[in-house]
Amino acid sequence: MINEYVLQLTGKATLPIEMQMEEAYTVELTGEVISETKVPNQDGTHNILYKFKPIIAVIKDSHGTVAKTKDLRNNSVKFRKSAWKVWADKNLQGDFESFYDYATTKSILLLDKIAEEYISSFKD
Repeated sequence: MINEYVLQLTGKATLPIEMQMEEAYTVELTGEVISETKVPNQDGTHNILYKFKPIIAVIKDSHGTVAKTKDLRNNSVKFRKSAWKVWADKNLQGDFESFYDYATTKSILLLDKIAEEYISSFKD
C-alpha cells in the first residue's frame, strides 16, 4: 500500500536576478521526472519518491517582478527529447534509435537550406 507520493527536487538554475534573504518568492518549475523509487516504510506501506529535475524556473518576488531562467540543456539533448516526443506522440513503428538516426541524418542534409533561411532573416 502506498503511504505517500514524494517529490524530490534536484539540479540547479542560473538566475538572471539577485535574490534577497528573507524575501518571499513564488517559483514555477518546468522540468522532468528523472527517476521513480519505491521506498519501504518498514510497516507494510511504502512511499513513491519522484526525483524531479527542473529545466526552466520562473521566479516572482513579492513586488511582482518576474524573472525566467535559461534552459541550460545542450541543443543535442533538446533535439533528442523533441525527436522522442514526436516518435512517441505519433506512435511510429520501429524502435526510437532507428527513428533518431533517420531524423539526425535528414537534419544534416537540410543544413544548406537552413543556412539560406538564416542568411535571409538578416536581409529583412
